[in-house]
Amino acid sequence: MVELKFKWEAKDLELFQQNSAKFGQEIDDAIKKAAFIIRNTAIDKISHGSRKGRLYKRGAITHRASAVGEFPKTDTGRLVNSIRINHSFLTAEIGSDVYYASILETKEPLKGGRPWLEPTYELTKDKIESLFNTALKRTFGL
Repeated sequence: MVELKFKWEAKDLELFQQNSAKFGQEIDDAIKKAAFIIRNTAIDKISHGSRKGRLYKRGAITHRASAVGEFPKTDTGRLVNSIRINHSFLTAEIGSDVYYASILETKEPLKGGRPWLEPTYELTKDKIESLFNTALKRTFGL
């Protein structure tokens, strides 16, 4: 399985004891929203966009693959349909249990890798940071 985890340690809430219940809920909401942003962006990047890989035919269907280093290009939809979020209080995991998901993610680009989760995080990290800043503002009125 390939996954990206967001987790807020309960011990960190001790720093904010006066507002811990509100802060915990705000952080949990931000974690949940961040997970959906990453999941939806990954699905969009895998499903859409131009690719520069080779053309090949499977039966009557012509498909253009992704080039090395690009987001993988959906073919059967299996990877896209397998991207899941597991959420519990203060924790979210985004990933896929499709066997080739981790191969695509971890194989070096020059050796055929087509990472999708880490690049998605990089594309969305400003939005995610904004979610956590908003959570702090809502809790402490900053």
